[in-house]
Amino acid sequence: MNNPKLGFAWSARIVAFVNLPILLTCNLILKSRLPPRNPGPILDFKYFKDPAFSFFSVGFFFVLWGTSFDRN
Repeated sequence: MNNPKLGFAWSARIVAFVNLPILLTCNLILKSRLPPRNPGPILDFKYFKDPAFSFFSVGFFFVLWGTSFDRN
């Protein structure tokens, strides 16, 4: 029996072809449950007055910064 090998490239394409109609169907059927919000500032500094949020933001920045370094 002939058993051709697809390889990674065609496997990725097949997964994309399977996901495409599913995601298109979902996007056509879904309905927003919340009204659109009024645009505001991208970065609102009033939330940084809360110490817990400030410490979390600074700590998370350093965690992401530490994981982004290339160690080679």
